Amino acid sequence: MAKIVRYNGKTLSMCACTAPWELVLGKGYEVISWHRHDGQICYHLKGVDGFFDSSWFEPSSDSFTSLAQTSVKESFLAIAHSVPSIGQRFKCERIEIWGGIPKLKGCFTTTVLDILYLGGNVYRVTTKHTVYIVHVR
Repeated sequence: MAKIVRYNGKTLSMCACTAPWELVLGKGYEVISWHRHDGQICYHLKGVDGFFDSSWFEPSSDSFTSLAQTSVKESFLAIAHSVPSIGQRFKCERIEIWGGIPKLKGCFTTTVLDILYLGGNVYRVTTKHTVYIVHVR
């Protein structure tokens, strides 16, 4: 089975990795090969040119969730009053820009597939087609 990893948003590296701006926060990637460079492990990813520091990725034991994240189509910043639960829908207010003005729009998500605590009451919540960066009040 292929090794699936998720990009965690890091960009600092001991050696020059290629094109970190090509990576999408929270997206699952398939590692097609790896090599050791100056004491660090670098991944070659399917569908992405170049190589990337392995510390920029989290291993995923749940390949279904990781593969679901590769099909993400939208992402939103959102505010919620409680921490979401995997397997449940959750209520939040997502921030949308209408006519250049940010507005809060209440919504119920589809079923939550994955939650990652980012720190400071902030979570990355993944549903089937959407990633939310959620601040819990």
